[in-house]
Order: sequence, then structure tokens, then C-alpha cells
Amino acid sequence: MAQSRELLTSTQRREYLSVPDNIAEFQLNKYFTLSTDDINIIKQHRGNYNKLGFAMQICIIRYTGWTLSNIEYISETAICFVASQLNILPMEFNKYAARSNTLYEHADEIMIIINSPKVSQMYCFNY
Repeated sequence: MAQSRELLTSTQRREYLSVPDNIAEFQLNKYFTLSTDDINIIKQHRGNYNKLGFAMQICIIRYTGWTLSNIEYISETAICFVASQLNILPMEFNKYAARSNTLYEHADEIMIIINSPKVSQMYCFNY
């Protein structure tokens, strides 16, 4: 049987699955700025930690194409950037997904929103 080969080193994989501390300002503005529609959807969730967590899920999907459950590291800069738009303390994010199903339920909800023809253009990646 042939031996499988890893495509990425563990360091490369961590970089790929993270929001780095040195994230560029244009990336913050492009992927982590919440629209009015985003904020209206986020406000439907209870608790500041859920609102901030849901918002971070939206932004992470835009930035990486992955859900939050796949991400290994998120910079404080990104969390603070999003939290400030919602007038929520960044430390609330530490409480997010204490119930693990919340993480997956929110990801599923966002995927439904993204696939909605009405809003899908907001989430298109511009590479």
C-alpha cells in the first residue's frame, strides 16, 4: 500500500486555518465589516456572546471559506474589530459555543442564508 503524503506541514495548516495577528487592514475591512443585513440577522440571536459568535462565524466563512469549527486561531484584532461594530465586549466571544451544538446550528443557519438567492451576492468571494 502506498504511503500518503501530507500536502501542508503542520505550520502551514495552522496558518491556513487561522486569522493571524498581523491581518491586513484591507482584509479586516473586506471580510470582517458587518453589513446592515448582517447586523439585523445577528440581532435575532439571544445573548451578546451568541451575537458576537454568530457574527464571527459569518466573517470567518467570508475570510477563509471554512466554518468556525475548523479554525484553530483567531486574532484578538479580528474579534475586537467585529465586537466594536456590535457594541459588545470582545471577551464575550470566550463564552460562545459553551453548548457545542450552538456552533454547528449557527453554521447551518449561515449556510442557509448564504445560499439564499437574495443574499448570496453578499457572500461571494472576490479572489
